[in-house]
Amino acid sequence: MADDRQWTWWADEGEEVETFRFTAATREEVIAAVQAECGLDVIISVVEATQDGPFLTDLFDDDSIDDVIERFADVNSDRFGEDGFDGAIDHASLAAALNAACATYFEAHGRDIVVWVFTAQRNKEVIRPAAAPA
Repeated sequence: MADDRQWTWWADEGEEVETFRFTAATREEVIAAVQAECGLDVIISVVEATQDGPFLTDLFDDDSIDDVIERFADVNSDRFGEDGFDGAIDHASLAAALNAACATYFEAHGRDIVVWVFTAQRNKEVIRPAAAPA
């Protein structure tokens, strides 16, 4: 299957970079941009990355559904009495319904969420400056 996401080269000064300030269409251009700003003798981290792709919306699984059901029982404690809730809720169908609701929400509102991270990376490397002549 073809990967139709838009990939861009990113780089910044340092070995363990958390944010990348420089971006360009090619690896060579992004390295040159860092060197122009930071000098030729710096360590550079380079990565090809994309910010494209859907939000992952399968947020609910068996463990998190247990938390949802426990919260449901807590906020409805007057209804269930001191013995609590005896749990006649189908975990799988509740998880599916909540995941579908999240997918619908993020499809409609995902563009409103500013994201500064990559959804995928490839070709990551650290470039060290050439050794100084002896």
